[in-house]
Amino acid sequence: MENDDLDEKLRNVYYNTANGGAYLSAEKIYQTLKTSRDGNVPSVYKIRKWMEKIDDYNLQKPVKRRIKRVKIIVSEPYEQYDADLMDVSNIQKYNNKTRFLLVVIDIFTRFLWIYPLKNKFGKTVADAFEKIFKHGKIPLKVSTDAGTEFKNKDLKRVFKKYDIYHHVYLNSDSSKASIAERVNLTFRRMMFRYFTKHRTYSYLNVLQNLVASYNATPHRSLNNTAPKDVNEKNKYDLWAYMYIKTPPKEKRIREKKETLKVQRKRGKQFHFKINDMVRLSHLKKPFQRAYQQQWTSEIFKIYRRFLIHGKIFYKVQDFLDKEVVGNFNYTELQRVKKEADALWFVEKVLKWRRRNGQREGYVKFQDWDKRFCQWIPERDIVDF
Repeated sequence: MENDDLDEKLRNVYYNTANGGAYLSAEKIYQTLKTSRDGNVPSVYKIRKWMEKIDDYNLQKPVKRRIKRVKIIVSEPYEQYDADLMDVSNIQKYNNKTRFLLVVIDIFTRFLWIYPLKNKFGKTVADAFEKIFKHGKIPLKVSTDAGTEFKNKDLKRVFKKYDIYHHVYLNSDSSKASIAERVNLTFRRMMFRYFTKHRTYSYLNVLQNLVASYNATPHRSLNNTAPKDVNEKNKYDLWAYMYIKTPPKEKRIREKKETLKVQRKRGKQFHFKINDMVRLSHLKKPFQRAYQQQWTSEIFKIYRRFLIHGKIFYKVQDFLDKEVVGNFNYTELQRVKKEADALWFVEKVLKWRRRNGQREGYVKFQDWDKRFCQWIPERDIVDF
């Protein structure tokens, strides 16, 4: 597939909220293309390489963390909903004073509903649930945390009206709203990738488009079926896939041993090459960043790689060849690509000058410190 064709095909999925896969991962884009019955689907590897140049993806890419969750088992679609509030009060001035998003997800189908709220009073939350129940299926049970936004007389009255059991997670419960909290993280990343792409914090006009895109995206736990496509015909096969078709423990152990054997034969593999461009995880260093960014806006270069007690580490330096203090492992680095015609966003033009008859601006680049300020010809500074 030609680079231009690949770029167009992937942009049509990643930036199009009218279909699944919008502002999501390489695997989600791959499954969306695969289910669209397009005969020429690029590999996940090619999609990942393409996404290395997409700033709005890699700035919000999650840093790897291992969190063990308790599995929640349900019998059928719309048996149990998980609900949680997403706090978006820090960007309320861009969104008609919306301070919270009510996030509700069906545990079986992973179908998602999100409603904007201006406060988290009991009546406000209860009214939002009413809208969900009127336009969707009515569950047998709804699970929430013990916050007063969920434990109040208004919501209790709504649950009683629809004969719904309200299950409250205790603070010590390890399964506490785990599915709703997980989708909160996924959806927040979708929103902030949209913000980065469009240079805005306004989302109300596209909120339901993003929700629809999520519901149209193939889901791994559903054997790559989209939440909106779960129905009476396939629900039994999906239940069996989720809860029965797990490889036996002995098979998993054997596969792990074989993988380790191959890795030992190959020896230690470096993930990055010298001079690869990378972003750094904000968990490692307190660099300047935009809200919710997981990785630095500033880009660095790998200039050394080495082993310490059998583990691979890297040294990085900035574009002025100044070393960043510390050793980095591969989970704290993310490879990126910057092409010759890539846009670099300007925070401010600090001053102007005329040189050889040409007007130039002394610019500070967004989220880069003043050491990287440059004189740029006026013709290269454009409104975006």
